Amino acid sequence: MLGFDIRTRIILLFTLLLFTNASTLFAQVPEGINYQAVARNTDGAPLADTALNVQITIASDVNLNTIDFSEVHSVVTNRYGLFTLIIGNGVPT
Repeated sequence: MLGFDIRTRIILLFTLLLFTNASTLFAQVPEGINYQAVARNTDGAPLADTALNVQITIASDVNLNTIDFSEVHSVVTNRYGLFTLIIGNGVPT
């Protein structure tokens, strides 16, 4: 290998492997934000095994005058009223 001794070859090989795998060390963009909640009725009891449409809205101000992002998810609660969704994977509104 170009007349290098074994130690130099090992160092070159290690360096090559380090730079080849460096691209996998960079952070990946997440596919969405995990969100969990418990759906409850007006009396505070969990809505067990219920199909719901959940709207997620992200606004720039508390009065919702400027909506930056909004989507709807179709979810089904479990026996405790818990549902899980991923913000960013819903149907845009």
